[in-house]
Amino acid sequence: MVNLKDYLGKLLVGKLVRLKCECLTPFDITGRIVKYDIISNEIVWTIEKDGKQVKVGENTPKLSIAIL
Repeated sequence: MVNLKDYLGKLLVGKLVRLKCECLTPFDITGRIVKYDIISNEIVWTIEKDGKQVKVGENTPKLSIAIL
């Protein structure tokens, strides 16, 4: 049996994505997902852009992910 969160986490690793959020602290990031972790039952992706890494969790309000 495959863990759904593990499957979804692996699905985006290596992909160029655009993550956008219109929440209290809005952001719009385009970068490559280099890894993921499952922390407290939440997928947390690590996105690399211009040599910097940003972590974004799946439970971010109004998060949209587009694979480029």
